[in-house]
Amino acid sequence: DEPRIRLLNRLYAKRRKELREREEKKIVEVEAEHGDQRSVDDLLSFINGEDKDPKGIKAGKCKKKNRRKKPHTKMSNGDSKVGSYESLLLFLYYFHFKPDRKSV
Repeated sequence: DEPRIRLLNRLYAKRRKELREREEKKIVEVEAEHGDQRSVDDLLSFINGEDKDPKGIKAGKCKKKNRRKKPHTKMSNGDSKVGSYESLLLFLYYFHFKPDRKSV
């Protein structure tokens, strides 16, 4: 049995080596595909913001839009309509019955 085990171990080692080589080839191919082909001057102008890329303009608009959004505040009971209605009633009550205003 020992020679058969050695043979199997050699076969498995060979297969592991082949798989490792295939994975290395794939990694090299992927790196080659994702390589940046722009020149150094183009990259520097992009970093310094001199590049007028339309994608950058879109990102700026989206950033402004997100900045303008305000989070919705919910009342403790979870029903924001009831809470806003109550606050409206309080505002109207205060506005109508101000202490410095003379009642008619």
